Amino acid sequence: MTDTTTISALIEQAAQGVSSAVVVRGPAAGWQAPPGTLVLRMTAVAEESDLPYAGLHMLLHTHLPAIAALPEPQAGALRGALGQARPAGSPDERFLIGLGLLSLLSDLAAGQPLLCVVQDAQWLDPLSASALLFAARRLHAEGVVLVFFADGTFAAPGIPEAGTRAPRMADDRIPELPGEAGDPATLAARARLSFERGHPQAAGDLLIEAATVALPEQAAQYLIRAVRIGYAAATPVPRVMELIAASALPGEHPLRRLLALAERIGGYLTGQAPADPLPSYQDIQAALRLHPIGLAEQLDVAYLVNLLYDYTEAASNAADLVAACRRDGCAGLLPEALLLSAQGLMAAARPRAAHTAVREALRLAEATDVRHVTGKLRGTGAWAAAMIGDETGCHELAAATLTEQPTGADAALAAWALCLLDIGQGRYPLALDRLTELAAQHGELAATHTAPDLAEAASRAGDPGRAVAAFTRFTEATAQHAQPTALAVVRRCRALLAADDEAEEHYTAALAHHADASQPFEQARTQLVYGEWLRRHRRKRDARRVLREALAAFERIEARAWAGRARAELRAAGEPIERTGPASPAGLLTPQELQVVQLAAAGATNREIAAQLFLSPKTVSHHLYRAFPKLGVVNRTELARIFLDI
Repeated sequence: MTDTTTISALIEQAAQGVSSAVVVRGPAAGWQAPPGTLVLRMTAVAEESDLPYAGLHMLLHTHLPAIAALPEPQAGALRGALGQARPAGSPDERFLIGLGLLSLLSDLAAGQPLLCVVQDAQWLDPLSASALLFAARRLHAEGVVLVFFADGTFAAPGIPEAGTRAPRMADDRIPELPGEAGDPATLAARARLSFERGHPQAAGDLLIEAATVALPEQAAQYLIRAVRIGYAAATPVPRVMELIAASALPGEHPLRRLLALAERIGGYLTGQAPADPLPSYQDIQAALRLHPIGLAEQLDVAYLVNLLYDYTEAASNAADLVAACRRDGCAGLLPEALLLSAQGLMAAARPRAAHTAVREALRLAEATDVRHVTGKLRGTGAWAAAMIGDETGCHELAAATLTEQPTGADAALAAWALCLLDIGQGRYPLALDRLTELAAQHGELAATHTAPDLAEAASRAGDPGRAVAAFTRFTEATAQHAQPTALAVVRRCRALLAADDEAEEHYTAALAHHADASQPFEQARTQLVYGEWLRRHRRKRDARRVLREALAAFERIEARAWAGRARAELRAAGEPIERTGPASPAGLLTPQELQVVQLAAAGATNREIAAQLFLSPKTVSHHLYRAFPKLGVVNRTELARIFLDI
């Protein structure tokens, strides 16, 4: 197929509402767009390749008034880029510009297909190329065709070439940014970009350099980020620990509490036991109120909080961070916020909602080239798949993470997901071996987090002694911040590891603690193992009561493998059980359709949904068009009456 034929076919598809983008290697061919097609055409020139957004202005200058119809803050960012307003200068402004461009192209394609032709794309200024490629990667159902004619030097990650698929091209250079040498803000900005591009060691070194020349308050925030990066890369941070210990912050300063949190994580990495006690979660939140910090810094703190505290406590904060990223158009930070939200949703036993958040975050991370978060997202997705018993999905996501990054926190999370999957399927010896290997490879913090699973696997595999050391560390860690779920899990583990004449006391105490918490999956797990214990001790009536509650919870969660275990135990206890149908209509929708439907049901317009999810309004309309028949509704009023129990 010739290039001309390829482009003509894409324009025909655009007339049916299907968008596409393509790179053609070589000069523009002599062809004409069919009648009824709106054409935007530009030719980049080398003399303007150093002028920010010169190429974008050349492409859009005849349609600048249409920017007024875009949602804020996209319109403001695009105006600033095209010289119609003062640039805002926010860290994520380039993402807002790309999103504004996507929305503008979608609006211009209303009523007729839109063809955008960029000739000599290799001469585009970098910011215009970034915005155009950002929009190109997100085209879906707008009726837009974006064609780049360029020589072989033009890199277009994720965009197919005419007749081929273009491989993703990673920029592995450490970024250079304008600014004075040794300026801490410039060093920190370089560190952020280095981390996003997959260079954690370089990012940590830059942050240490920034912290040594910054004022104490700013230095504290750089050190917190350095610890977070060190943990993500499983890299000891002795120099960071030295700088934390030598911090010039007054002892009563609110940031001291956040430094104590970072010091605890750093201690796990370096093997040093911090002298100061771990601050409570309430102390952390109070510190953030007394000394407000930026959104990126809030994400650093939230990440560390999730390592040491109950995910449920941080879940509402994560939801606030997601909302702030959507409101401010911070597409570069949103994948991290969605990761934290997904982990909170997992703690709340909402694996399908967590899976939806993970899918959106992976899509955004790919579009914005935020590489450091993809492994954690896949690991969290594998965790969600393990909870619902999706063996294929769990293995695929975990394998992708372990292949890309076989060491570090991402690998530990993926390995943990496989362990949870094995326990759900009753493969206790395999789970025990995996958990033992995980602790050996990934250190004390990973071993402490996985201790409850190790206790169940070891007990059921007939080798409880292999769990004692890790369980002791888990008990010591949870004693510092006595949260109901943690206390419940401790008592469940004690029951699993105790002699028969002591077990029931611990089981009943665990259920009493669960009653004060809001983690239904962990509560159902306790009910399941307690019900198994009761049945083995010939107390079938008591076993049926507890197992019914466990089964009901697992079915609400759609944890199929766990529900299967509960049904099997109920049958063994003398109660006939029939398999139930799907728990909710949520399983009928794709993750993106589910997100769109939920926002539409809450009353959001297509344009508002597009702004929140960083899509075009036409893509939103396309998802609703596909979702309505699946749900058996014909309008938004009917949609709002459906309760999706996910």
